[in-house]
Order: sequence, then structure tokens, then C-alpha cells
Amino acid sequence: IQMYQLSRLLHDYHRDLYSHLEQQEIGPSLYATPWFLTAFASHFPLGFVARVFDMLVPAGVRGHL
Repeated sequence: IQMYQLSRLLHDYHRDLYSHLEQQEIGPSLYATPWFLTAFASHFPLGFVARVFDMLVPAGVRGHL
């Protein structure tokens, strides 16, 4: 899921929450990234997750896509 899709889902199904977050200038990347990383980490072996994070953190996500 991309952050835009999450934002649209929030806008379409939870408009009050979406409006509140927008007024506070809180974008989906502030609350969704840790959530997605946690979900990702909980579904794979720790060694695999550590290797992926070791690749992504120094170069950033765009460096590997």
C-alpha cells in the first residue's frame, strides 16, 4: 500500500479523522511507516528482516527500487 492509497482510504471512510490529521499537518508517513515496518517485521524471520533493513537504511528505499 502506498501512502496516497492509505490517505484516500482514510478520506473516503473516516473523513473526520482525515480532516483532523490534515489540520494538524500529520501525513500518513508519520504514523503509517512504523506500522507497516512492524507488520513487515512480524511476518518474516528476524534474520531476513535484519538483512533487508541493513540494505534499506543506509541507501534509503529509493536506492533499491
